[in-house]
Amino acid sequence: MLSMEQPARPSVLIFQESLPDYRLPFLNALGEEVELRVCYSGATELKDVRPDAGLIQNFRAVEMPRKGPSSGLWSWHPALFAQLRAHRPAVVIAEPRLGLLTSWALAWRQRHGFRLVWWMSGHEPPESGLRNRLRRFLRKALYRRADTCIGYGSHTRSYLEALGLDLPVFIAPNAADSSGIARATETWMKEEALQEHSRSLRAGAAVILLFVGRMIEAKRLPVLLKALSLALNRGWEDWRLLLVGDGPDRSQLENQAHALGLQDRVTFCGSVHGPDKLVSFFRAADLFVLPGKGGLALNEAISFGLPVLLSSADGTEADMVEQGCNGIILAESGPEAFAQAIPTLAQDMAALRRMGEASLRIAAQRSNLHLMVRGFLEAILHNSVANNTGA
Repeated sequence: MLSMEQPARPSVLIFQESLPDYRLPFLNALGEEVELRVCYSGATELKDVRPDAGLIQNFRAVEMPRKGPSSGLWSWHPALFAQLRAHRPAVVIAEPRLGLLTSWALAWRQRHGFRLVWWMSGHEPPESGLRNRLRRFLRKALYRRADTCIGYGSHTRSYLEALGLDLPVFIAPNAADSSGIARATETWMKEEALQEHSRSLRAGAAVILLFVGRMIEAKRLPVLLKALSLALNRGWEDWRLLLVGDGPDRSQLENQAHALGLQDRVTFCGSVHGPDKLVSFFRAADLFVLPGKGGLALNEAISFGLPVLLSSADGTEADMVEQGCNGIILAESGPEAFAQAIPTLAQDMAALRRMGEASLRIAAQRSNLHLMVRGFLEAILHNSVANNTGA
């Protein structure tokens, strides 16, 4: 992928607070093209995540302790700056977080001599008043220190422009492991045990709804449970919801499902990771439902060929969902909107299958590891050239 005019592989350091296994296929692919070191703390306020070392092939992973409050707010990673001094990368890529001192320390980085690239979505949660103005001021102060940005989608560019920032933005879709998904799907079609698992997940219901992700507040799962309770009370009965994932809100959600009388229709499946294990769930489902922020799950659903129903989230959905073609983005995000939309979509299973086929086409065109790696390489080479010319 690298230009033949590039005399040596650029030295790149990526900093992330955690390094989950789902990121490894992308990082391995990027590590084939650049000299890559990934520094991570291994733990955040929500989870303790360490990668499977056996899956790391083409990059060096360095775990480092986080100093500061246990909540993660105003914490920092002094060992990261030892890595910068020792290895002197040409380009540093990191996610800018207002409450992480490490982000601010990287922003005032001139003495280290690297080019700084922010890797970001460009989503700003709705706030009002003085708090909103202060956070926007701080975001602008932090973002403007970068040389370049890598955005999850086209909305990142418009978001920065709205802040009055004129930064080069390279788009790298937050892609799922498209090759792994294709292999897992091919295996599923050959192996009776995997197909039987999917059939068992469907048993007793005409329509299977699926959610995959962390059980945290940002996912807004209480909205989905309330919506399904409303639909059930209005007579829509022949369905089941599979909740794949875990997190701090799980017990609360289980209690809510029981209180709403949904305990026989909602299955808490626990954490499932990797396309080879997730394939049975995606193949069992008819519709992927996302009431809150999606993360990588939306891309996975589309790559597995499911239609999607969601409300506006972090902006990435605008590039992945063609309204009425492979999914629906609801204008409203409350339980009533989902309670009306889900049964309406489920009335026409043939239409859902056509939407799923459209998802496969859109995933191939807009969300795969090749496109993600290409976006990163474009940003890296842009900054490598600027480094070499002193720009």
